[in-house]
Amino acid sequence: AVIDTTIDEQLIGGGHLFLPSLLSGLVSRNNEVHLITKNAPNAKVLPKIEKSGANLHFGLWEPSGFVEDTTKVLTKWLNDLAPEIYLISVSKDIGWTVLPVLDSNIARFAIAHSDQNAFYTPLNHYSRFLDVAVGVSEEICSKIRDECGFDQSKICCIPYGVKIRESLVSENAEPIQLIYVGRLEQIDKRSGHIINIVKLLERRDTEYKFRIIGDGTLRDQFISRLAPEIASGKVEMLGWLESEKVEHYLRRSDVFLLTSDSEGFSIAMIEAAANGCCLLVTDIKGGNQELVRNGINGFRILVGDDTAFVERIWWLAGNRKSLQKIRGNAIASVRMLSVGNMVGAYEELFRKSIAEVRDIERYVEPEFPLMETCRSKYPMWLRRAKKEVSKMIGGEQ
Repeated sequence: AVIDTTIDEQLIGGGHLFLPSLLSGLVSRNNEVHLITKNAPNAKVLPKIEKSGANLHFGLWEPSGFVEDTTKVLTKWLNDLAPEIYLISVSKDIGWTVLPVLDSNIARFAIAHSDQNAFYTPLNHYSRFLDVAVGVSEEICSKIRDECGFDQSKICCIPYGVKIRESLVSENAEPIQLIYVGRLEQIDKRSGHIINIVKLLERRDTEYKFRIIGDGTLRDQFISRLAPEIASGKVEMLGWLESEKVEHYLRRSDVFLLTSDSEGFSIAMIEAAANGCCLLVTDIKGGNQELVRNGINGFRILVGDDTAFVERIWWLAGNRKSLQKIRGNAIASVRMLSVGNMVGAYEELFRKSIAEVRDIERYVEPEFPLMETCRSKYPMWLRRAKKEVSKMIGGEQ
């Protein structure tokens, strides 16, 4: 049983996009897989989830219900299902709050998708109820050990898996082909810096083609500020695309840009490398520093140094042989990060833990306190009364 209570939201990221591949891979290996979501998944990923063969369950609890009540509903549902594995992919509350009251025979896991407290805080609070914490990068795994109270034996690094291109066939046509794939958001992604980079490229009189794939709150700003470059055909705003189309454009690109100040192990970056893009990314902890080797498969640049991004693009445009070598090295650097290897690593981890959980003496703890973000300062009787009054007022309206 896998849970993601955020996959119905408007913004979709790597932690959501990897799920269909994992589910499909596990099902193809004759595992019975159940995905639990709060509401119907975002339409951008729903078709792939349905195609995966996993059993999809949503609407199991009242979305606006108190976490104390919804926890009981989901706990009963899970204990009745009696899965051997319970995996938290992404959840802000109920995915975690059921841990203390799950049947002791269920092995429990959680994934940390990014270097953020949104993952570290619940891992720390519920650490003793988890059998293994999975980090998508070595840096995240180190933080789980140092900050969340996990023994190294209960931590496992499993990076995202992607489809790997066999080889780099030929050089892309002039001018240099640039690409950005991701949410158009300033928080974490800092994608507004892509606009600055385009403007600086114009000042350098650099010939380029820049394709921007993704949606977000900054999309209108991109279209407005880059109107001249869009009109000239130098910049192309492609919006949200299906993975097959993203792959098509990655294969036509020379350089992939990532301007984030916080990442786990960016699935867009891995896909870019797998399709032969030189990686031009920020020098931040996590997957960026683990994967990108300066001058080998790409370059790491200080966060916010837009001029350095432009200088490196200019150099790559003028050194096509070096660029071609770097692009080939990028494919080689992610050769082991295939979907098959990712699914195999999860399956091996699950099988090992199923055997070990039988030897663990674990008790149900219904009185275990909720983590701080799920608590209310008001007593339950007052919260219930307030909700009933709200219903009555709403009915009258």
